[in-house]
Amino acid sequence: SNKQLIEGTQDIRELLKTNEDLTAQVKELMKENSKQQIALGNLTKVSWNDNESQNSKKLIGNSTILEDELQGTRDTQELSKRENENLKAQVIELIKENSKQQAALDNLTNAFWNDDELHNSKKLIQYITDLQDMLTDFTMVQGSDYKIINNEANALLRAFRCEVNCPSLRASLVLGFLLQRVIIVKILVEVEKYLNGMLEGSRGTALERDIVNTTETLINQTILLEKNRKGEDDITKITPIKIRQHVYSALSCRGFPSDHSLITTTASKLLHKINRFRKIVDEETKNEMDDLAIQITHKVINIFFFSFKTQASVPTYKFFDAGQALEPHLMQGAFGNDDSEKSEVEVCGFPCIGIFTGDELSDKIFIKAQIIPRSKRL
Repeated sequence: SNKQLIEGTQDIRELLKTNEDLTAQVKELMKENSKQQIALGNLTKVSWNDNESQNSKKLIGNSTILEDELQGTRDTQELSKRENENLKAQVIELIKENSKQQAALDNLTNAFWNDDELHNSKKLIQYITDLQDMLTDFTMVQGSDYKIINNEANALLRAFRCEVNCPSLRASLVLGFLLQRVIIVKILVEVEKYLNGMLEGSRGTALERDIVNTTETLINQTILLEKNRKGEDDITKITPIKIRQHVYSALSCRGFPSDHSLITTTASKLLHKINRFRKIVDEETKNEMDDLAIQITHKVINIFFFSFKTQASVPTYKFFDAGQALEPHLMQGAFGNDDSEKSEVEVCGFPCIGIFTGDELSDKIFIKAQIIPRSKRL
């Protein structure tokens, strides 16, 4: 809470003041220690000058007193040393505690994940590449286990302005890419319906929707707080980002289990849709696809709706349509830089994911779009 944060900041300031006081005490004790060592050196010096020789008998008479004073000085010095060491230890502990408190404050005002944390950008890229592999397997149309339904497949290809026709090897390749896009878009549409309350379900299945809607409301309110209430603190500025990151991080960890109605229903719709364009001949492969549909549905939701929003700046995605010019910094496929002038997009199977600024040099690309190019018409 804000109260706890303020109290934590005050504690740090008090620790720093105490730290300074103890450091000053240690310095004073070290000075006193040096003085005592000098005094002790004088008391234990054995060479005598002429005047001291003449008074030796008098000093010998007082030897008992000197020995007592010497012992007292030694005791005082030892006590000072122990006190000095204790103060040093306290200062070290206070410095450690201060560092911990400062680290806690830094975490509150830092929107980036550490390398070993679950939602850093490197791990997000790995999640995306895992999804790409799963989609490649799920949309397979080539091989003895599959049979393309040519009429339906060609209708889909025409709808996306692809200039190929089944049956052909290239058309099969393009169809596989296109089905990846169809699958991703279908999942995204179903999730949007769920979040907008357009899909029926029990109260228990609405938990994720309620969390998302409440979070977005809270984020908007904290943004208004920062804009409409005066102040110079960094906490208020970072609060909307922190709320977004941590809530969506929790959702990515626990949201939408595999038996959630949104997952199972959407997976069933995916299978129905893709089976319009290809038929699976092998029964074992068909069972594998049933499981894969569940996994893909869950992973697409996790990445596009949750993991994106755990980043400091929220990435977005961009599909490219047939006929669009090649943009090598946003796309990858079987083309070189020299082909960009004479080639264009045939199909885009997986979108480009990144933070797009409108400036090629400023764009932060997590992963490039996967495309198949074609020659431009003359």
